[in-house]
Amino acid sequence: MERKDYRQALKYLQLLSNERRSRYEIPHYLLLRGRTYAALNQTDSAKYYYQQAATSTSEFIAMEANALLFNLINQEDYPEQAFYSKQKENTIKNNILGNINSKIQRREFNELKLQNELYQLHFQQQKHELWMLGIITALLSVGFIAFFFYQREKKERLQQENLLLHKEAELSGLREKEIRQRNKEAELREALFRRISFFHKLPSLHTDDKQDESAANSKIVVTNTEWAEVISVVNDAFDNFVVRLQQAYPSLGEKEIGFCCLVKINVNIQDLSDIYCVSKAAITKRKYRIKTDKLGITDENISLDSFLKAF
Repeated sequence: MERKDYRQALKYLQLLSNERRSRYEIPHYLLLRGRTYAALNQTDSAKYYYQQAATSTSEFIAMEANALLFNLINQEDYPEQAFYSKQKENTIKNNILGNINSKIQRREFNELKLQNELYQLHFQQQKHELWMLGIITALLSVGFIAFFFYQREKKERLQQENLLLHKEAELSGLREKEIRQRNKEAELREALFRRISFFHKLPSLHTDDKQDESAANSKIVVTNTEWAEVISVVNDAFDNFVVRLQQAYPSLGEKEIGFCCLVKINVNIQDLSDIYCVSKAAITKRKYRIKTDKLGITDENISLDSFLKAF
């Protein structure tokens, strides 16, 4: 057709039409044959093939065929046919444009929908990340607070332990000092007792000295002067023992005070028996009577000896 050999072109179109493999190719051949007959000025044949091509399901082929048909009819002065042909062309064109616009709108809608979905996914992801960040922050905060309180409690516990150890050390030192002081006081008391004449009459207070075996069972005579000396020395040696005892238990007589002073300095029951010229059982009964009647102690687990030693 570029060499304008239209008759030869018709022969090739006829050959191609005979060899077509698909019904979708027919409208193209019909349109080409119509254009070829129009070029050969064979109007009726061209009009026939244009009309056949105008019924094609392909809107583009149908629009092109109606446009060519309009030009061909218009040239022959058939205004009514030209009008309907042009109207059909415009209808097809509008349909094509409408389909194109619809596809464009659909594509834009799909793109907008896809963007919205992407935005929603991005928003959900950010929300999830914020939640995770919040949870991690909360866990870290709880862990930090727990660690802080643990460290503080540990520090306080160590301080308390150190304070307790320090107090125990102080208490141990005080106890040792008290023991040394008591030992020193005991030594001073013993030295004081050794200076009084009455001390040498009591075998239980100087067992380290050599004694005559016969003297161990002899009676011990204590004069009034010696009794006064014993009471005075015991009172001075044991922090006003006699004064405190008389104030606490005013019903105690002078003889009972003297008896309590002998018990205070650990005079044993044999020496007490020899001093008072009674049996050991009588001494035991006298201790019990003073404890219960004079001191008002009813507890059987507390003896007169232990009470006076701690007094």
